[in-house]
Amino acid sequence: MRIGTLLILGACLCAALPAASSERLPADWEKVLREQLQCKISFDFADNEPAEAIGFLMSFSTLKAIVVDSDAFKDANRLKMAAQDVPAYQTLTQVLDRAGLEFQPGDFALYVVKKGAPAQERIKPLKPVSAWEQEFYKAVQRKVTFEWRDKTLYEAAAYLGELCKVNILLDPRLTAPDAPTTSMQVKAVTGEEALMGFIGSQDLNYQLRDEALFIHPKGLYMEAAAAAAALTPTERETLRTALAELGAEDFDVRQRASKTLSGLGARVVFALRQALPQAAGPEVRMRLKELLGKFPMVDFFGEAPDAAKALDALDRCVSFELANNSLEETLSFLTELARLQANTTIKLAATADAKPLRETLRVQSMKLGHALRWVARLAGARIALQDGVLVFEKRQ
Repeated sequence: MRIGTLLILGACLCAALPAASSERLPADWEKVLREQLQCKISFDFADNEPAEAIGFLMSFSTLKAIVVDSDAFKDANRLKMAAQDVPAYQTLTQVLDRAGLEFQPGDFALYVVKKGAPAQERIKPLKPVSAWEQEFYKAVQRKVTFEWRDKTLYEAAAYLGELCKVNILLDPRLTAPDAPTTSMQVKAVTGEEALMGFIGSQDLNYQLRDEALFIHPKGLYMEAAAAAAALTPTERETLRTALAELGAEDFDVRQRASKTLSGLGARVVFALRQALPQAAGPEVRMRLKELLGKFPMVDFFGEAPDAAKALDALDRCVSFELANNSLEETLSFLTELARLQANTTIKLAATADAKPLRETLRVQSMKLGHALRWVARLAGARIALQDGVLVFEKRQ
């Protein structure tokens, strides 16, 4: 996972410069940048990091965001440069060249990377559809200015959520003790731009779900429909053949079938799950389980219809924060919270295999049903409705 330093500079420091796009990078960003940085500057980089010099020079442009890949500066020398009355663009070009760097455009930011680095995958913009998504979008259009250094991803997401008054949740992989830290500096940009810059700087992706922006590693949590659509007719036939060959008598054939299924990736997880109960023999079951262990939980958001209906009925809003709570502690707390804040009596329970699960979670002004969904998901559990009780089961 890439650890990035994010510099987002929103206010134009040269009043005569022409304005650029207020949200996204213009299609002709390079031309715009060159025109804006024709202003003459004087500087003395006595012993500066390249990132510091780039941030200073980009402050003279209305192109707002720069995502600096920290790996790009591992072998870069500190800068010793000085000049008077030279065009800022000329200096920027020299700084990038001396450091062996170049710009790559994204939707919301310019990425500073090593020359010849693979193109950055662009982060999709927010496209609000439902009523809550529209409210979320509106909330993150306010302008923000802040700076932080070496925050954990959880701390960073919590800070952005509090600043914009929205719910930002992280995949559990991103809250592990060995998860990276991040540094970020923004000036007079929208919360959306800050969010997209933060997500892009960590090589992550996001989804809008159940009153929250959920940040996760790229490539996880494919939808069932998307997974099915991603397989070509030839791949579907390859899948069918490989599943049949997992039970072949010849060991080499079984090995080849496992390798073929692994090569098809997460798109075949649904087929593997369906095949597991009908597996012919312990070795086939073992191979299917090994394959499933390589792939992410594609049904992370799935729910049984009766449980979904019960959760949807819990529509009063709650706010809370959990800090490494056990699942039993969490369920006891949420039962009392529902009684006090939502004026609702709910019955929650956890199965024995789910009880050891723990989690850290922060939500603000979220419907109780959605909060319970996130409690379950981020603890690695699934909610089922059993005799009127919402039961948290360990996700298989």
